[in-house]
Amino acid sequence: MRFMCLTVADTGMGMTPEVMARAFDPFFTTKPIGKGTGLGLSMIYGFASQSGGRVEIESAPGAGTKVHIWLPLYIGEKRPAAQGAARRRSPTEVDLSHLRLLLVEDDVTLRFTLEETLRDRGIHVETAATGSEAMALLADEDRRYDVLMTDVGLPGGVNGRQLADEARARKQHLSVLFMTGYAEQTVFSDQSFDESMQILFKPFTTEMLDEKLNRIVDYVNRRLNN
Repeated sequence: MRFMCLTVADTGMGMTPEVMARAFDPFFTTKPIGKGTGLGLSMIYGFASQSGGRVEIESAPGAGTKVHIWLPLYIGEKRPAAQGAARRRSPTEVDLSHLRLLLVEDDVTLRFTLEETLRDRGIHVETAATGSEAMALLADEDRRYDVLMTDVGLPGGVNGRQLADEARARKQHLSVLFMTGYAEQTVFSDQSFDESMQILFKPFTTEMLDEKLNRIVDYVNRRLNN
């Protein structure tokens, strides 16, 4: 099998052998508390492994770091477009315009992108960057939310699962949509969910997001009609 190698390099302080040995461990970080989750490299490792590839680190103290990401190379003919593909389908088959959603994501770019995507579907969206910010919004009795959409690896000492547990204790009918990377799946290893809770595994497409939203709105509609 042939592979393509993507290399990302910096000229920073580099890694000691001890740090390099743990670089892919979930939640391991050398940053101060609240400044990083330790999930970036572990998510890259998980993505590469699931794709049949691998990740290697080349580093030394004072000499910067190189991360080599090896991914299987596809050689073949371009797949023909499906018939009727020119006709664009609507983003979702379910009316989402009545949903009020709280989006919690610390990555600014991803938060903005998701907010715009959700608004395009007619959803009323409010955002927070940390679990603490989200809890302040949830504590406001004048605010009503149908869905909490939260990343699991949040900074500041409160992860997404802890936030969801606290939020549902305040608002029992709140539906939850978790966004989680490969490394964070251990947070849910011993958990079972009812249909009011859904999980999106990163990286995900808009089609995958729509599928989860459709499931949630179906649950919300049935709850409101009972």
